[in-house]
Amino acid sequence: MNRQIDDLKGIRRGQVDLLAPEALSRAFLPELVSRMKDSHPGVVLNVNIRDNRQIHRTLLSGEGDLALVLDPEEMRDLVVIRRMSFPLGFVCRPDHALARHAAVRLAQCADYPMVVPEQPLALSSVFERLLERGRIIPSIAARANNVQMIISLAMTGIGICFLSYLDVMSEVMRGDLAFVPLVGANVPHLTLALVHDRTRQLSRITHLVETSVEDIMSRHVV
Repeated sequence: MNRQIDDLKGIRRGQVDLLAPEALSRAFLPELVSRMKDSHPGVVLNVNIRDNRQIHRTLLSGEGDLALVLDPEEMRDLVVIRRMSFPLGFVCRPDHALARHAAVRLAQCADYPMVVPEQPLALSSVFERLLERGRIIPSIAARANNVQMIISLAMTGIGICFLSYLDVMSEVMRGDLAFVPLVGANVPHLTLALVHDRTRQLSRITHLVETSVEDIMSRHVV
């Protein structure tokens, strides 16, 4: 009710509850919060990190105004404001031979030592399917079930790592790591969607956050 009253008064103050998965906490969300504080210092952005599988249900229960969801499956009750795709590929040090390629096929990477993602990372099952379909036996240097650990191993040069561009966006932008997209008929993309509950009317303040999220998403298209 207070948010609606503020809207009627044209006040650019208030708060917005945003649900998001942990994968966005390293680069995407800090940029969003910083941008909102610069452009609208009176708006408080409450970022609620949830398991990606719980975000849909949490949003519909009224615990959020907007949500960012990875690879959403059921969208019937939600309005998709914007969606974008992040490629999957291999991460390596900028001085690695693989970094000279604009894109690679999995067979080209088979001889390089690899850091392989393990469960519960969703990329683990994706990687296993790609290996089986390509009948490729990787040269495994290490295994890890944590994205930050995989990134740390890539930086040390232990091996190349299978991740999404979203996972290493900040490191690539700083020049600490290189990202080489994986191409092929069976290679999927990671989808990120900005959504809201179809039954709820967005406040003017929420629309401000929505606009900022859309702008950030548009600038990070690979």
